[in-house]
Amino acid sequence: HKPTPEGFTITTENFNVLVIMPKEEEPFKDVNESDWFQHSVTEAFNYGFITGTTGETFEPYSSITRGQFATILARVFEVPAVEGKSTLTDIHEEWFAGEVQALVDLGIIKGYPDGTFGGHKPVTRQQVALMFNRALEVLGKDVKFPAQAEIDKVQFGGLEKSGEEAVNAIKTLAALGAV
Repeated sequence: HKPTPEGFTITTENFNVLVIMPKEEEPFKDVNESDWFQHSVTEAFNYGFITGTTGETFEPYSSITRGQFATILARVFEVPAVEGKSTLTDIHEEWFAGEVQALVDLGIIKGYPDGTFGGHKPVTRQQVALMFNRALEVLGKDVKFPAQAEIDKVQFGGLEKSGEEAVNAIKTLAALGAV
């Protein structure tokens, strides 16, 4: 690959040429260059992981919903949406239904015991850790997970009410340096 004024040019082994064009440097009006998260938001936008809440806003101080996070997770791991099928009772007509169902099919999302997903509810940090850790386990081909002894060394307060799977997910992600 080589940089060009238009973007990057990549030539494959078969001499196919791909040109990757850069996206906007500052896609959102409510994310400033001085914000500590600006680079991450811009990178996530440029990779296609996020689109913002409108064409010009990101709403960086708003909470994220379970449906939004599931969609981002599916985009990050390049999981194609599943159309026309929904095993969770409250997603069949939602904009995030295809991504959620694809993640359900892979075992990354389990939903609530009553068979719902709750896509418009705010996602908790614990839920993010569980979904992200499951995604890494299922789809993270190049992820070298730490030994259990390394995971056990991680200490966080406030995990007393969390289940064993959640605690292990949080500690695993911390041992990986993801949180």
